Amino acid sequence: MKLILGVLLALSVALAAEAAPSSFWDASKNAEIAPGYKAFAGPVWNTPNNDSRDLDRTPPDFYRVSIEKKTAQGWETLIEKKFALSDVDWPRLKTIRTEQIIRYHEATRRVAFFLKGDHATFVQPLPSSASTPANATIVSTEEALPPSDMAGKTDPNAPVAADLAKAKRFVPDVVFYVEKGKREYLSKRWVTRPRLELISQDKSLSATATALYEVIFEAAGPLPPGENKITVYLGPAKELTPIRNKLSPQMKENTWSYWTNWNAKREFTQATIFILTDRMDDYAARHALARCFMGAVGFPDTSKEYKESILNPDNQAGELSPIDKRVISFIYKNTAPGIGREALLAQLSQHWK
Repeated sequence: MKLILGVLLALSVALAAEAAPSSFWDASKNAEIAPGYKAFAGPVWNTPNNDSRDLDRTPPDFYRVSIEKKTAQGWETLIEKKFALSDVDWPRLKTIRTEQIIRYHEATRRVAFFLKGDHATFVQPLPSSASTPANATIVSTEEALPPSDMAGKTDPNAPVAADLAKAKRFVPDVVFYVEKGKREYLSKRWVTRPRLELISQDKSLSATATALYEVIFEAAGPLPPGENKITVYLGPAKELTPIRNKLSPQMKENTWSYWTNWNAKREFTQATIFILTDRMDDYAARHALARCFMGAVGFPDTSKEYKESILNPDNQAGELSPIDKRVISFIYKNTAPGIGREALLAQLSQHWK
């Protein structure tokens, strides 16, 4: 896996020098990403009778990522990449296979391949004969140009436009989440200010939790007081695991986890955070608390758009950055719960500042 990720990292660095794409489609597993186009990300077994094999213990023959186009003759592969895997790689990979996402970037015709926590990219242009799906968003030629091609052009609005373009990638990344194999494009947030309930004997971490709660809801702005709660459990695994498993057997993480409940309007009604303090040091626990709090208020996923954000998987800080406070403020002051992707992008165009 280290060799594979090393190769992929090199490809990621190569892509970083290119212009940032301005539009994309998301897909999980084998799914249609636009009329006549579908994507696949997942392990492949070549041997017969795959269904009878113990897939949890048997590594795949390879890992495949592809985009296909429907033609009169059937599905034509436009882009494909296969990664060989060893027996050592598979136990790690199989735990995250339900959260694999492909992003097909129409602007640059490149594919970015994500494994939860790892970001790898491979580049392969589409054939010139590949047609653009009818619902694709076409960016202007200037937007798609690499930075070197923009040299000498002066536009006083360029920094603002660049910031908005980045926000239009970042905000949907962190607001919409893959759950049970699919991504629900509906936001969720609190409409009343929840009470904070701390169940902890760790005074230092309790103070951190209280500070995070105050920072988040100061950024969110005034909310009417509510009776619902964000409950934070801080303690050793021996004490908290039985409580956590009873509340939600789906929370299986060995170090930290959180769980949210919401109603039909996508309004949060409860959030619960568990930090197993004997499974990590104090620094890691503070980072875990910050990540859990962001998830508990409506930002469950990660993005690499802003390296300083607590929602960047490479950032191990224990406090929120200005961009984190900014996205909280934007969502809570400008959007209703249950907002979809297109409406979210429209609100970003009007209110991101």
